[in-house]
Amino acid sequence: MTKIFISDIKADEDFVSSSKTIRIGTSGNVKIQTPMKPSLKGMNGTSAVREIYRKIKPSVIDLCLNNSAYDSEYGSTTGSMRDPNALNIFTLAYDSKNVIPTDNQIKQMSDIQYNNTDVVVLPSWFRLIKECDRSQVELYLELSDKFYNYSSFRNHKPVIAAIPSCIPNDKIEGVLKHFVEMDITTFILDFNGRSMINGTWLRNFTREWDSYKLEKEGFLYSINSYQGVDKKNVGNYEAKDFLGFLAGIDLVGDKHEVYGGSNEPSEMNHTKVFSAGTYCYQKVFCPTKEFEKYKVKSIDNQIRELANVRDHLTHGERLLEVVETKSLDPKTVSSLRSFKSEKSVVKKHLDDFF
Repeated sequence: MTKIFISDIKADEDFVSSSKTIRIGTSGNVKIQTPMKPSLKGMNGTSAVREIYRKIKPSVIDLCLNNSAYDSEYGSTTGSMRDPNALNIFTLAYDSKNVIPTDNQIKQMSDIQYNNTDVVVLPSWFRLIKECDRSQVELYLELSDKFYNYSSFRNHKPVIAAIPSCIPNDKIEGVLKHFVEMDITTFILDFNGRSMINGTWLRNFTREWDSYKLEKEGFLYSINSYQGVDKKNVGNYEAKDFLGFLAGIDLVGDKHEVYGGSNEPSEMNHTKVFSAGTYCYQKVFCPTKEFEKYKVKSIDNQIRELANVRDHLTHGERLLEVVETKSLDPKTVSSLRSFKSEKSVVKKHLDDFF
């Protein structure tokens, strides 16, 4: 398994945010700098990281197992999502509430992912273990271990574990310890539509993350986080997912899961665009067929803004001076700053395990 090397960490004074250089490969030949927003399909050249996310049902896995033509087509479709000039990170999300995958299905998932990713990502099992108790935490770790074992026999790529935010707070330490002992120190946090910066889950996770000094060993990548809602119907609302970079998130991923809404087709509807000037999403009423155009624009705006954030961090400039110019509720800013003040005293280190 190839290591992930972290260097040039420059932490902000007020928020749990830092710039860092991430090198991947035996010679560190792949290099990215964070915080960063990954690009999606059709946005080649806009970001140093390409995010690939696909939900996969057990029936589709079986088709790939039993039909070579279908397997080839599925792989080709996934391959078209890659950016040849970026670090491609491909997350498979297992799409079943009650069917536990067989060993052959897990092996097939590993095969599907391997050729279309630059890092091995242990799957997101969120839907299967959504109502998490002790037995399901054990199931989650068992399935993740199996996928890891099927990938590791040929693997020269780094490994990232996907951790669902339904893991109970009191089980986070055990889950993190499990992966650290496997030398996995980088994580995709799958929020499945839940809030990232409100509530206690991310606070508890980053507290444990900090206790192992993992900032010097890996990075955090969020996906499917709650993006906010226009509760007051004023046409804009805080970009809750984007603000994760102020709470310790290095790669701010997209929201791929869709919740609620009408199934009725409509020629016109509301979508949103991120504004770098406000750190809010602005509602746009437009033809439905133009939604993709606005989504690309929104992501591109975030990519550009995080480049500005990196510049501030690398020059030692306080992010508070930037944040205070945005249209954010003071309570939101105060809550984000509290992540910094709540950082615990370091109690563990990777050397304790190796």
